Amino acid sequence: MEFVVARIGAWLLLHGDLLLPLIAAHLVADFPCQPGPWVERKRERRLHPVLWLHAGVDALVGYLFLARWDQLWLLPYLWIGHALIDAIKSRDDRSAWVFVGDQGLHLIHLIGAVLLLRGTSPGEFVWLSGNGWLLLIAILVNWFFAGVLLSKATSAWRDQLDHSSGEELDRAGLWIGRLERVLTLIFILAGHPTAVALLITAKSIFRFASRDGGGSRKESEYFLVGTLGSLTIAILTGLLVVKLGGAL
Repeated sequence: MEFVVARIGAWLLLHGDLLLPLIAAHLVADFPCQPGPWVERKRERRLHPVLWLHAGVDALVGYLFLARWDQLWLLPYLWIGHALIDAIKSRDDRSAWVFVGDQGLHLIHLIGAVLLLRGTSPGEFVWLSGNGWLLLIAILVNWFFAGVLLSKATSAWRDQLDHSSGEELDRAGLWIGRLERVLTLIFILAGHPTAVALLITAKSIFRFASRDGGGSRKESEYFLVGTLGSLTIAILTGLLVVKLGGAL
């Protein structure tokens, strides 16, 4: 593992100024800049006009984040490549494996752009340093990417829960997950990993209180899986930022 991280760090040291802005741009375009109705329309029809609109947003954000203004070929490269990857994606996108595979193809597509950009003159304008891009990516992963991944990975178990009581707050679980991941990321980056234990304890106390109020075992197990998955992603991204940040 140390060897793999070291090799990734060495590669980022050489190409981080290219790859990191493109990854950050992809995360921005694929999640906060893609409204729910767009996702539904793409699911209904593979080549819906929204597909090309979304891919265009991705290309524009990638071009702006990279700030290589003379490399205009990036716009059609990012636009067409993103659209094609989304078009071949299975419509059964409730699967976590389909989601991970789709994001993996997008990453390969971005690495292709980096390989084509090698040897070109660096831009005079830079939005963020290497560590700044890493931190932004970590925040985007934990705020958006992780929530979608965990939702798809646990969808089969979620369907088994009894939602008839209607006592849950709308989207409360989404925001709880986001906040716990960001807090965990902050604790790791600040060098206080033991503070994560306090967060877990606070959530456990809340869950036991809800069980006493009539919560089922299924709900508790679903809660536990979601919490552990959420914390795992936050801790791993935090450790990667700490490790890779030293190489940039």
